[in-house]
Amino acid sequence: MRPGSTRSCDLTQEEIDFLLKVHRDARSEVGVKPLEWSDELAQYAQNWATKIGEAGEFRHSNGPYGENLAEASNAEEAAKSWLSEKGDYRGEAISNDNFGKFGHYTQIVWGDTKRFGAGKYEGERSTLWVCSYDPAGNMTGERPF
Repeated sequence: MRPGSTRSCDLTQEEIDFLLKVHRDARSEVGVKPLEWSDELAQYAQNWATKIGEAGEFRHSNGPYGENLAEASNAEEAAKSWLSEKGDYRGEAISNDNFGKFGHYTQIVWGDTKRFGAGKYEGERSTLWVCSYDPAGNMTGERPF
């Protein structure tokens, strides 16, 4: 994404409902409680999506929340990219060596996570999606569920 070539925009209710369903379905499959939507986390995610979108960057905030990023044309593609890592997860504890293979998926199903929110930034070629999770998952030495 190039600076100044796009715009920040909040998610539609349809996108929120879709992301809620995807997260709840994935968590239900592994027996963990569903996440609640958080307007506070959605604002955080939106602010970060805008910041990195306007700067033409693609990087994590390293803030207080867990985070999934994706460049995708819509919410379905973003979620599909995160959930595609499910097949790589075999129940092992998170380590610095393995979470790159499935960390997006394990963040979605992290049992201690209670709430999440999302934002997007529409670019010329794609849309940048950010989901923020509280509390964060992917803790080294722990399993998601």
